[in-house]
Amino acid sequence: MARIIYFLTLPVVLATSLVCATAAEDGKPSQWAVLIGVTEHKGESRYDLSYTDDDVRLMREILFDHAGIPLNHMLVLSNERDTAAPTKQNINVQVAKFLQRPGPNDRVFVYFSGHGAIENGETYIIPSDFDADRIAATAVPAATLRNMLDKCRAETKFFVLDCCHAAGTKALPISASSTA
Repeated sequence: MARIIYFLTLPVVLATSLVCATAAEDGKPSQWAVLIGVTEHKGESRYDLSYTDDDVRLMREILFDHAGIPLNHMLVLSNERDTAAPTKQNINVQVAKFLQRPGPNDRVFVYFSGHGAIENGETYIIPSDFDADRIAATAVPAATLRNMLDKCRAETKFFVLDCCHAAGTKALPISASSTA
């Protein structure tokens, strides 16, 4: 039975990719998504979470099945075995590179599920390789992701932080380009 489902779903995935690729070539808006979930924390297992991989997997399914975002328009960083790890390096490099791909009429959705922190008035997202004794040096400032989005050419941008321990978003001022 699994073999039949596989063969039935493969043409659907290919057809969706082709339709979206054609739409982008016609100048119509495309949709893109960055999904980051941090379940395991190297050397800091007391911070491990049990639900963030599920959050990202469910979000990917919803965006694919209901919003029509093709899988090749999604960057997923999580502790799942088929994705890149959500390390500080991967978040800083891969997300910045990925956000260069959308065009000026496109829409981008950035979602983070995991821990957040406030240190010296700055909001951070906690990657899988952070050190709890050196948050500012090993975590990713949420403002860094905001800056990446500001540089992205997409017309419409959504930024969702599903974090615990972030104490709100007071440290994320809205830039002029974010409100335009």
